[in-house]
Amino acid sequence: MLAKLLSSSAPYHLLSYASVTGITLWHSFIGGPVAFKTLPRQQFGLLQSKLFPIYFSLQTVLNGICLLTTSNRNGRIIFIIGLVGGLLNLAIVGPWTTKIMNERHKVEKEEGKQYSEPGISDRLKALNKRFGIAHGYCPTTNPCGKRDYCIDTINNNIDDPWQGQCDFWWEGSNYM
Repeated sequence: MLAKLLSSSAPYHLLSYASVTGITLWHSFIGGPVAFKTLPRQQFGLLQSKLFPIYFSLQTVLNGICLLTTSNRNGRIIFIIGLVGGLLNLAIVGPWTTKIMNERHKVEKEEGKQYSEPGISDRLKALNKRFGIAHGYCPTTNPCGKRDYCIDTINNNIDDPWQGQCDFWWEGSNYM
């Protein structure tokens, strides 16, 4: 029975799906907000710049596994969105935002002013604008992922939560 389970895509799909959903929800609603409220802004930015590449890599890989192991046609669309969003954040948006953030921190240090203080230089104002634009792209793709994971969960559980993928596991099993 173990060999049959391991040769099925179901356990890989379930583990990947649960992991990407859990990681996304934890980082967005627990880890990120607690760090934001606890750390000074520049330390928070540094922490996020180290966490995001790992986070986006996991989003990309786990959505890819989910895409390859789902039998749900609608699920494929959801996992493509998650995969593309994670990849865009990993390869383009994240590094772009981090570069602007580091530049802004450097200018703040040089000028001895925080980005939000009155009387900041035009250079810092321009960096604020660029950072706002770059930073706006990342949270835009993440809520799409959270929404899509919820939609996929609801869609999968309306008629058949396992879509026949795990029938062999439950047949004659002592677990149920």
